[in-house]
Amino acid sequence: MLAKLLNQATLSLAITAQGPLLVKSGLEGGADPSVPDLQFVRTNGQIYLPGSSLKGVFRSYAEKLARTVGACCCNPFDDDLKSPSCFCGKRAEKQSRGATIYRERQYACRICQVFGSTAMASRVRFLDAYPVGEVRLETRTGVAIDRQLGSVAPGALFDLEVATRATFTTELQLRNFELWQVGLLALVLRDLREGRIPLGFGKSRGLGQVGAEVGPLVVRYLGVRLDGDRLRLAHGSDLPAQGRLYGLGALASEADRDAYGLRSDDAIAARGTVAADWMSVAVALDGDEREAAFAACVEQRWAEVARVDHATG
Repeated sequence: MLAKLLNQATLSLAITAQGPLLVKSGLEGGADPSVPDLQFVRTNGQIYLPGSSLKGVFRSYAEKLARTVGACCCNPFDDDLKSPSCFCGKRAEKQSRGATIYRERQYACRICQVFGSTAMASRVRFLDAYPVGEVRLETRTGVAIDRQLGSVAPGALFDLEVATRATFTTELQLRNFELWQVGLLALVLRDLREGRIPLGFGKSRGLGQVGAEVGPLVVRYLGVRLDGDRLRLAHGSDLPAQGRLYGLGALASEADRDAYGLRSDDAIAARGTVAADWMSVAVALDGDEREAAFAACVEQRWAEVARVDHATG
């Protein structure tokens, strides 16, 4: 979307295991009895949470939220072009214009506008999450149940490696974003922090319970100059620098807004620390300031998007 980079947001995230946690590596123990059958994924001998796994969890939960409130949401596993929930990437296979794909709901539902599809890049990026501090690993024994007999399946004993104490740190990066997209991600982050979103293998077995802590939200406006109490945009217009947070539509030119279907008033009231950076301006929000901005993005932007989609079917 766009051949320009107009805004960017970064958010640090710490995920803490609140019980046994296993993100499988895909490798099996084989003939070595000292190696668990189901191993925690590793890189250079260190366990970690792959960014791709985190993105999958966030997308899946965001889809549930979107469908709950009637927002436009496709089914990534539905490739039937006659189906109303057909995957956006399938519908957009023969469409080459990026602006049209992003603007038209038949080519990009609300979830694909954030997380991307096979026809459009993702707006959000999840870095791999690496452990900090103490890591405690255990090997547990599991057994498979025969679904027909309801008893233990013969030869179905297996070992699994779980982390019972670990905190992983990562960073979310969002680029060329609209504020409703921040609102949707804020809802997922809220439920992750409150322990409502399990991660990894064996969630129905009691594994994967986690909590999370969110760090400062830093928003950057690229190609913008801080001039006193005004933001001077590259295409010639200006905006108030203090007390506001801006999404893509407020920063884009009129031509780009028309091409991508962006709203010019994509802004919320927000208190943060504004500072000039190299050919850009940064706004940092933490604590109550961050939470107030998240709430405004949810209640003023995401809620409106959901209402419009629900009304238009």
